[in-house]
Amino acid sequence: MARSSQSTIRLLTGDKELDARLLELKEGPANRAVRAGLNKGSRLAAKLIKRQIPAKYKSVRAAIGSSVKKAKGGITKSKAGAAVGKSRRKKAPRRSSRGGVGISRNNIHWFLLGTEPRTTQSGADRGRMPAFPAVKTAMAGGVHEVTAAIKEGALSQLQKEIAKLARKRKR
Repeated sequence: MARSSQSTIRLLTGDKELDARLLELKEGPANRAVRAGLNKGSRLAAKLIKRQIPAKYKSVRAAIGSSVKKAKGGITKSKAGAAVGKSRRKKAPRRSSRGGVGISRNNIHWFLLGTEPRTTQSGADRGRMPAFPAVKTAMAGGVHEVTAAIKEGALSQLQKEIAKLARKRKR
């Protein structure tokens, strides 16, 4: 079964105050403001996703993260979700009581997307894993919250950049 994973791409625009301030600034300060906004928004999105996962799945929560990077062409991109960002956790110790490998960054897609009924090569049944749509559920309810956080982060960084420019002009 092949699944397509297409992320939603949103262009931050439409807020007249934010657009006007970004156009006034040079490229460096504007990029810093955009990065700050995306960072705040992606961290919030990761928190919202983690909230959807029950406490007993700690290893799944640990595999949820966020990342802000500058891609080719100078475009800043942000991601939040499963196996995103740097791994800050040590490798989990092997469980001797039960077989299997557990859920980690390497196979979190099993937990989130689910699996069809599986069997080993020798024919032993491994069952199926139902999907746990934490990302979809979190973003359905939190997209406005994340957008507001992006705007707030960008505006606060813009204010810092403007204050920095004002201090330079006074000298």
